[in-house]
Amino acid sequence: MNPRIVLCAPGPWKTLSQLAACRQDGWELRLDGRNPGLVRTFAAAPLPIEDQARIGAHVAVALLTSRPYAREDAPRFTHDATRMVLELFSHGAAGVWCETSGVIHPPNRWIELSDQAHLGFLQLKEGNGLDARYAIWEALYDAWVHSPATNDEDYYTCGMQLFAYADCAVARAAVPDAAAAHELMRAFSLYLLAEFADMQPGNTFRIAPGAPRFIVSRERDTIHDPLDLPHNPRGRWRLTPG
Repeated sequence: MNPRIVLCAPGPWKTLSQLAACRQDGWELRLDGRNPGLVRTFAAAPLPIEDQARIGAHVAVALLTSRPYAREDAPRFTHDATRMVLELFSHGAAGVWCETSGVIHPPNRWIELSDQAHLGFLQLKEGNGLDARYAIWEALYDAWVHSPATNDEDYYTCGMQLFAYADCAVARAAVPDAAAAHELMRAFSLYLLAEFADMQPGNTFRIAPGAPRFIVSRERDTIHDPLDLPHNPRGRWRLTPG
C-alpha cells in the first residue's frame, strides 16, 4: 500500500557512474539500454522540438525508483524527486517521465516547481503554517499529478497515490470543460493535502462560496490494472453535483 516513485530518463550515458550524483538515499538507480517505446511516450508531451530530437537520439534510459514510503514521508520523497529530476537534466537527460503517474514536464517547468516547493518548506520552518503548506502542496501536486486525465465518461487525476491519498474523478457531464475539471479536482485535492481534511463519503465540497456544490463518494480505481504502477490502491473520490 505504501507508494513509490519510478522515474524514467532517456539520455546519452554509457555507464552508471556518469549518474551517481543523481541518486539520493532511499532510491535505487539503474541504467538500461535504448527504449524505442519511450520515444513514443514522450512524443505526446508538450516538449520543445529540440528536446524531442534528443529523446529520439537517446542511447540509454536511467531508472530511479524510490523505496516504499509512508504518507508522512511523502512531502520529503516527492520534493527529493523534483531535485533528482533537475540533477538528471544537469547530467544530460533529454527528458524525464514519472512512470507512476504519467507526468512529463519541460525542464523549465521542473525548475519552477522544485523552487516553489523549496520556498514553501522554508516558509514552513519560519512558522507560516497553512500558507506554507499550500505553497508546498501546490508545487508537489502540479509536479506529480496528471490532471485532468480523461476517458469517455470522466475527468480524473492520476498520481495522488504518490502522496498516499485517493485520486479524484468527476463526470464529464458535470463540468463545463477540462479546465473546470482540473480546477475543481486540484482544489479538492489540495484541501485534503494542505488542511489534513477528514473527508468522508456523503460530505460536500465547493471551491468557493457560491460555487457549485459537489457530494463526495468513494470508489475503487477501476481504470488501472492493480499490477500497473499508476493504479491507486486507495481508490478515487468521486465528486457529484448536489
